[in-house]
Amino acid sequence: MIDVARNEGSGNASITRLVEIVRDHGASRVGVPREITSVDLAQFFNQKHPTNMVPKNAAEAVADFFLDR
Repeated sequence: MIDVARNEGSGNASITRLVEIVRDHGASRVGVPREITSVDLAQFFNQKHPTNMVPKNAAEAVADFFLDR
């Protein structure tokens, strides 16, 4: 998600897209303890899923993180 903003460039992303990114980030953090960062979640996801796996949104990745714990 953060990479999406970086790839689009904050100056190039539309307001609608930036709102989507912020909303997705907020949704992905629901139920996640403060000490677990988004980077921790992304690293966990990358370790557990091959590169040829079907992409998931942030909320799905977070759900997987907690199911595996």
